[in-house]
Amino acid sequence: MKENKFNQKKFRELLKKGIGLRTQKEFAAQAGMSPATINRMLNEDVIARPKIKTLEALTNHMHNVTYSELMDACGYETPGIEEVVRGLESDISDFFAFSDGISFFPSMEAMFERLHSFVQRDGVQIVRVKEKENTGDDIPGNIKEKGAEEETIVSINWRYNNCECQTEFHVYYILTKGNKVIIVDNDIDKPYDAPAEAKKNYIQHTVIVSTKYSPKALRLLENIFGGVLPGGDVEILPATYAGYGFEVHGTPEGFVDFLNTHSDTFCDSKENAQLYRRVAVDGEDPEEVFKKYGYSAFSVGPCAVIADIMKKETGDEYLYYTEDDSLPEDMRNSCIMNRAEYDFIERLSNDTKYYLYECARELKLPTFGVVYYNTTIQKAVCWQYNTETFEA
Repeated sequence: MKENKFNQKKFRELLKKGIGLRTQKEFAAQAGMSPATINRMLNEDVIARPKIKTLEALTNHMHNVTYSELMDACGYETPGIEEVVRGLESDISDFFAFSDGISFFPSMEAMFERLHSFVQRDGVQIVRVKEKENTGDDIPGNIKEKGAEEETIVSINWRYNNCECQTEFHVYYILTKGNKVIIVDNDIDKPYDAPAEAKKNYIQHTVIVSTKYSPKALRLLENIFGGVLPGGDVEILPATYAGYGFEVHGTPEGFVDFLNTHSDTFCDSKENAQLYRRVAVDGEDPEEVFKKYGYSAFSVGPCAVIADIMKKETGDEYLYYTEDDSLPEDMRNSCIMNRAEYDFIERLSNDTKYYLYECARELKLPTFGVVYYNTTIQKAVCWQYNTETFEA
């Protein structure tokens, strides 16, 4: 595999984008990694190039960053979709061939589970393996001679980069009196006669729908996937979070005074005490001292310190929300906020009101109270379904 230079800066940008507003701890748990590993990849001055398996684990839990983007940033060459399809179908063939053409399973579901585990390739996310309704087609004579009594279609839905894919093939089997399944043959290695209207979207037994295809091509294949698939570029919608706190623009003027006032809260660990001493005693620049301090990929720096202190003192989920660069410049804002449940604003309690007032006064911020944070969300059209074709 051809290897190029590891672009650490680009990799970190993509990692931050993929994590989004999740905390490092939340994302690490979803990706099956330790929070320390995620933190190291985001914040250490120099990091080793992540392994391909690591990039695959990251991609499986990102909705706005592709496997090929991470691979490219890390200097790896990404296989094309045709190479991946042929490799995956070869894996399916190997799955059945390992038992000399005959395999025993307690049930069809058990076979699906084994197949799902067996067919794993770098960058490929297997969505599901399922049985389609029996077509009623006649079993080919040469397969009947092997003893096959039943046939079904196995359908594997999977994703790779910007492609939604579906691989289908026939399996011929015997069902015993105890409902055990004996696989006799399959047609994954045989030529597939794709529907004429969609032939150009097929590679062997696999139909491919790229999210970068034209809307016309996507509509053509809606019936195959049973849902309305995304066409063209990902559609981004504006969104607003509502909560309680204050807007910030960079490090507030009163940050050092605030840190001194709340030093007992902040210095609850040896590491935090050392950071505090560098600012309060040694006079170092807070931006430099706290550039790696934070609890999410975006929420780092002095404002993350403020949010952390407020969270510890109140027990409320104060977070530092940074500008969303997907928005036009005149709509971007950043804030420290305890987001309201369902973004439904209620009257502030006196305790909350006076606590926010004291914090804003110490930080020398002009306003406090209800805050609205402007951000974006992706339109999840891939989970909108066509009522007429869903059952099929």
